[in-house]
Amino acid sequence: MDDDYSADGDLESNSGDVSVADTASFAEVKREIKMMNVVRTFVFALMITFSTITAEVIYVVVRFGEEDVFKSRFHTYANQIIEGFYEKVNTRLVAADSLSTSFTVQASDMKSVWPFVSFPEFERRCTGTRQLADASAVTYAPWIQGEDTRKRWEAYAAYMDHEGTLESNHTDDFRVSDTDEDSVIFLQTGRSVIEGIYYLEDGQAHDLPPQGNDTDVFPLWQRSPESAVNGSDIRMYDQMSNPIRAQALNVLMTKPPQPLSGVYTDFLIYDSNLTDYAYYSTPRAALYAPVYDSANEDSVVATVDLEFMWETFLADILDDYVEAIVVVAESSCSGRQYSFQVQGINASYMGAGNLAPDPKTFSAPSPVNSTYEAFRQIILPSSDADASANDTSSPPQLPCQYRLSVYATEEFKASFMTHKPEIYRWIVLGIFLFAVGVFLVYDCIVDQQSNRVVESAKKTDALVSTLFPSSVKQRLLESHEKERQKHLEAKRVSIWQLNHRGSITEGQAPDSGEMRIISTPKQRLKSFLHPEEADMVATGAMNEAEPIADLFPNASVMFADVAGFTAWSSERDPSQVFKLLETLYRSMDKAARRFRVFKVETIGDCYVAATGLPDQRDDHVEALTRFARTSLLRTNELTNALESTLGPGTSELALRFGIHSGPVTAGVLRGEKARFQLFGDTMNLAARMESTGVPNKIHLSQATADILVKRGKAHWISQRAETVFAKGKGELNTYWLLTGASGASSTAASSCSGSVSSSEFMTKDTVAIQSPLGAPVCSGGASEAVLMGVIGGSKLNRSIDRLVEWNTGALLSLLEKVVVSRGGSVEPLQKDSSSRDIPAGASRSFMDEMELFVPMPEYDAGLVARIHDTSGFQLPRQVRFELRMYIAAIASGYRKNSFHNFEHASHVILSATKLLKRIAYADGHANEEHGVTTEDLHHFTYGISSDPLTQFAVVFAALIHDVGHEGVPNGQLAKELPQIATQYDNKSIAEQRSVDVALELLMQPKYKNLRDCIFGDQIGRARFRKLLIHCVLATDIFEKDLKAKRNQRWEQAFHKAPAESPAEDDMNCKATIVLEHIIQASDVSHTMQHWHVYIKWNERLFQEMYAAYKAGRSDKDPSEGWYKGELWFYDNYVIPLARKLKECGVFGVSSDEYLTYAQQNRDEWERRGEEICKKMKFRCEKEGEKKRDRRSILWERDERGYREIFHKESADLLEEGEEEDNDESHHSYKEH
Repeated sequence: MDDDYSADGDLESNSGDVSVADTASFAEVKREIKMMNVVRTFVFALMITFSTITAEVIYVVVRFGEEDVFKSRFHTYANQIIEGFYEKVNTRLVAADSLSTSFTVQASDMKSVWPFVSFPEFERRCTGTRQLADASAVTYAPWIQGEDTRKRWEAYAAYMDHEGTLESNHTDDFRVSDTDEDSVIFLQTGRSVIEGIYYLEDGQAHDLPPQGNDTDVFPLWQRSPESAVNGSDIRMYDQMSNPIRAQALNVLMTKPPQPLSGVYTDFLIYDSNLTDYAYYSTPRAALYAPVYDSANEDSVVATVDLEFMWETFLADILDDYVEAIVVVAESSCSGRQYSFQVQGINASYMGAGNLAPDPKTFSAPSPVNSTYEAFRQIILPSSDADASANDTSSPPQLPCQYRLSVYATEEFKASFMTHKPEIYRWIVLGIFLFAVGVFLVYDCIVDQQSNRVVESAKKTDALVSTLFPSSVKQRLLESHEKERQKHLEAKRVSIWQLNHRGSITEGQAPDSGEMRIISTPKQRLKSFLHPEEADMVATGAMNEAEPIADLFPNASVMFADVAGFTAWSSERDPSQVFKLLETLYRSMDKAARRFRVFKVETIGDCYVAATGLPDQRDDHVEALTRFARTSLLRTNELTNALESTLGPGTSELALRFGIHSGPVTAGVLRGEKARFQLFGDTMNLAARMESTGVPNKIHLSQATADILVKRGKAHWISQRAETVFAKGKGELNTYWLLTGASGASSTAASSCSGSVSSSEFMTKDTVAIQSPLGAPVCSGGASEAVLMGVIGGSKLNRSIDRLVEWNTGALLSLLEKVVVSRGGSVEPLQKDSSSRDIPAGASRSFMDEMELFVPMPEYDAGLVARIHDTSGFQLPRQVRFELRMYIAAIASGYRKNSFHNFEHASHVILSATKLLKRIAYADGHANEEHGVTTEDLHHFTYGISSDPLTQFAVVFAALIHDVGHEGVPNGQLAKELPQIATQYDNKSIAEQRSVDVALELLMQPKYKNLRDCIFGDQIGRARFRKLLIHCVLATDIFEKDLKAKRNQRWEQAFHKAPAESPAEDDMNCKATIVLEHIIQASDVSHTMQHWHVYIKWNERLFQEMYAAYKAGRSDKDPSEGWYKGELWFYDNYVIPLARKLKECGVFGVSSDEYLTYAQQNRDEWERRGEEICKKMKFRCEKEGEKKRDRRSILWERDERGYREIFHKESADLLEEGEEEDNDESHHSYKEH
């Protein structure tokens, strides 16, 4: 009894102790629960208040954001309208100047005496200018000074009208628009030419009274189009009788310091005095361009008048979706204002005065205004503008100027104001209220779970307490916490090491002027790839778990390969290759997410995707075919767009697809760089579908086609005409997926004498004669003889325009570095002659200007730092415009040759740019692994990497080195053009003429700003000239004197002991050699690139020479010795040149690449060259037969040899190696 009691007593005592402790703990818990309830209530109230405030703030922010977008877009569109207006004003000035200059040249050719000049075929000559300038009419009026001259001119006009010498101006080529015809009414004067010059007053014609010999008369003589006059003969009308026209003509009669391109009149509209030959319902502007008596622009003898509806200055500037904007135009002459509404691409007349809405009434920004000064800078040369601005004594002699005021409208603002603020406010409020409700539910759940955890913790604590004393339990908890902290610290250190491994310490900021450490491509690549980290990621638990893999019985696999990529990439810098692939793959990844397609991997230029895995789906075939079609169409758009940035040939790239459906084994292959992979026969057959496919088509297997048919998509496919062979499968029937687009971006084989790249043009200053080939050969200056573009006649085709844009970008980036290297400012040259001052018949040879070497600038740390950081710097808009216009002019100067054309010049630029970039990479430098300083790089590249002017000159030389090439060698050119050959001392005729043409064109006044940026000063001008001459003449590899000088330079630079010549001369000599080798290697770079690139340009050169032979310009058939000639060229020039590139030591891996390609192409040509020569000749002969068959539908367009051929293109002739690139870049899947 006592024992039991004692026991019970102990138990009761222990129980009482725990109960007391628990009671204290429970009281503390109750206090904490009460506090938590208070906090919870406060949090709920705070969340509701915060949600309401947030919703209102969102509403205000979004509404203000829309207001800001509206104001920003308005300013953007307003500035766009003003800039577009200035551009149209300038374009029309250029068009008028070109037309007036052509009249000056034609009058000189006709040996006419001013003012007794009439132009035959006036309508045809003006059609192109009207189309380009969007002019309503073009008129011509001679300047008649004095009463005696007037009487003689009236007799001349009556004689010309009676004899009917001038043919009718009626034509069907161009009509004014209905809007234009409705807005003009011509006065019916009833006058005839024999009645003499007349003036109008109150709509009535009156004979011009006799006047003294100091009077000036501008009778309207010829007009285009005549059909717009509605039968009224307005000739002989004196334009000086109209005050508005007289004001503009007086400006032209006052000889300015520099010749004017043209003068705009004040607004032409209804004249209450009816002194004009017509009155208009909408405002117009007339542009008077002076016609000079000679090319020297000594005296104005006549005017050319282009009339424009004022709406045309504002149309086609904005995008079509832009809502209405009001533009108020004001004239400086009369101060009159007229309002126009611009909506999208359309512009319409509103009325006289300022009819724009008040911006204050609907919270719109203030109007954006242009200035008279900006307009004056366009229509006046800089010197004239300054003189006119400073000369306050003669304001009437200033031409009329316009300024614009651009106003927003309520419709424009409404296009940016939406219901989004209200929607966002309610969405945010709803989200917060929903979050509060979720929080309440979650709080209840957490509270319940917490109660369970607390109860479990109590039981665990009670159990541990029964096993260990309280002190031991505390030590266990502390030990566990220390281990956890140690583990977290180790993890943090590992992550830090991963993030900081391989980092390169950069030098001081560029503006400090001190040397910087350059991160080479190899270092950047090594800093990205770390096998040690891969070992850390790949754990050793592979053998402890089952592999992650499964079989997917219903799946579809797609292979997509970029056809022509291998050849294309051989021409480009690695960064350009990756830019293309990243752009294409990014677009395909976006489409894959849209169609829920699983991207397996990309290897090289091959994209692998699948559907039906890892998530199975019934529409796996439809989804994958939709994805393939979308990728095909989008890729064609991207390659066309990328050609302006990645260079020629990019638009010819196309995807080739192959799709097969069937079972696929898929899983994670663990180890280093573990990834999800696919295996099985379905993969192999999908790869075969791609490799046997055609660019721009989607090739489907029989299994894939059967599934599409079964799912009701039979109209998506068409069976391939021929079977295909697959390894291990034999002959297979396959299908094409119908994409619903033309798809093919292939190019037909070029003809022997047809144009491969550019159109043929003639200049306004050209006197045309016929060469033996029938192409125009011109007399006069070099640029006049070669640059054959008539503004308003023909336009560069789209492919050439893309090349012009790409070349502009390539030269612009270098030109920006040139200007930045001089401090970023552009100063005009103090002395800037327009051309070489050479007497007629004297030698124009550049050979005497060549020296042993071109001096290079010394190392300047500050200069190098500036050219390494050109971010934020941009050349003035006028300089960029002049650069593009210059390149377009050069492009128009390239003739219709198969090889020596603008496309080949662009290919040379591409190669030269690649070599210049490779020089800057410092490949092969002794300190490459540890970092190369800018001074190391300067000496390593002989100063080229530190001199942007030298780099610009090399690329510029590549641009112009073949301009005006006649398609025959220099020997034949000397026979055909002996006078030109004599001018250049019968040496390097084509090359010297190209330099002459380019420099003479560059020195024209219209490119003054461009020259200032390139030259900087007279020293820079002299250096640029020397560099250009050295580079261009280096492309003539057969001239003995030049070859001897190059050999002398090579021996002195690389084969003499360093002590035999000063270090500076040795460095300059080596730099000159490197520059010449860059341009030489670039000129024949196709021989040192991919086999397909070589075959393409080799055949074009053959076509050009074969065309010359067929035209009687060559005595020898090129096909007879072409095979052996190519082998000789490789053995004696190309391969030795590639070896010299390597010996120069500055081109890094590019020299190895060029040498490898040269040797491979030489061996391939030795094996296949004879067969290829036969096929090239066969294609040329077949193309010649096709041309002879089409001659019946050839017609002469005008006396300059323009022709148009209306025909349907026949199928491509035999294409060599069209599908040889199918398997070159396939990965291991395609080799199973």
